[in-house]
Amino acid sequence: GYASHSYSGEKWGVLTSVNRRQADGFRNSNGDFGITNARASLIYKVNENHSLLFDYDHYRGEHGEPGGLG
Repeated sequence: GYASHSYSGEKWGVLTSVNRRQADGFRNSNGDFGITNARASLIYKVNENHSLLFDYDHYRGEHGEPGGLG
């Protein structure tokens, strides 16, 4: 699933998002995967010409290895 939120004020702005996907795969064994991605951005408007931007990104992936010889 996917979720996001944003806020924008006179001096501050915030954007957050999270994305999660997972599945068992189409193979009988070890074809599963899961992915989580999250992001947060904070913006501060110093004046009309300058802004500060702080970003944070997070990624986590777990993947099986289907189709191996055994």
